Amino acid sequence: MSGVEMANVKSDIPSCKQLFSMELFVMKCVGLGSLERAFEVDKDNYKLRALKYWEIFLFIASVCLLSTLIYSLVTSLPFYFGKDFSMTCFIVSVAFSMSMTTMKLLRLWTSRVKFYQILEIVNKIWEQNTRKRVDLKAKIIKVIDDNKTVRCLYVIIALILNVCYSLRPFIMLLTTYLTLPENETMTFTEQAYTGVHYPIRSDNIGRYVLLMVMEFQISYFGTAYFILAELLFVFLTTLLTIHFMVLADEYLSIFDIYQKNNNNLSSINEIIKRHCSLLFVCQQITYLYSPMVMATIIFNGIDLCCSIFAFQQDFAAGRAETSLAKNLPHASILIFQIIIYCNCAHITTEQVLSI
Repeated sequence: MSGVEMANVKSDIPSCKQLFSMELFVMKCVGLGSLERAFEVDKDNYKLRALKYWEIFLFIASVCLLSTLIYSLVTSLPFYFGKDFSMTCFIVSVAFSMSMTTMKLLRLWTSRVKFYQILEIVNKIWEQNTRKRVDLKAKIIKVIDDNKTVRCLYVIIALILNVCYSLRPFIMLLTTYLTLPENETMTFTEQAYTGVHYPIRSDNIGRYVLLMVMEFQISYFGTAYFILAELLFVFLTTLLTIHFMVLADEYLSIFDIYQKNNNNLSSINEIIKRHCSLLFVCQQITYLYSPMVMATIIFNGIDLCCSIFAFQQDFAAGRAETSLAKNLPHASILIFQIIIYCNCAHITTEQVLSI
């Protein structure tokens, strides 16, 4: 195969940055765009740049907003505990989800340097070795496409969940306005998170608008951080699966590689060093994600039980359609999270053990 043909085939295998486009977009939305520098292979300076003021502001704002919602949920629980089982389950469910989201937020920000180092290593190996394996292009593209489907489906479910919460007060206000009798006035009581008692009272239009803006921002940051850790996990395990697949193929042909390089051990040393680098990445991912995976399984299990109990109560009260629209996307994404962690980790582990 000629050099031109080789370049054309190589271009069909996307770069790491192209594969990371979805996750990178979400990261930029929450102030983590500095991780993009890990994919700048043509520059000599690979250091993670300092945070900009607006990125620090986004971090502080997200922590404050999510903490406000968690505080409001906890203080709202006594109003419904023992009186309204459906609302109690709903508040507990949202509280667990927001607590898990806040944990992911803090993990991503406090381990920003470690994530940068991991991305830098997998990107370097991808550009220097994996993209050149045109003979394995079909297998590489298959792994990419399979995991791309999982990521896209996960994002779609998350967006549906966001819409269910974010647009609810607007739809309810519009419906109330269109059906309001002439002698009655509008009451500004509709919220994205129904029944939550916030520190801000909505007793006038100004405060209600402020409350709606706050809830919209909570949904924005909540959705972004709720999915970001899983998207990053899928991306990293996808790359590791492909890297180890290429490595396994090279180990099978190691004698041919040795002879091709005139019995020079440098090529074999390079393979061994790459293997060590990938094992280091696996170790770092295990360290970063072990607490999140364990908490996700426990919290999501409790969360799912609360969602099911809430739906049962609403169904018995004749509110099945409203409850289904609220609880089905929520339950779906919780199940999807558990599947993502278990399935992706299993596939990558099997590939690692195949060497």
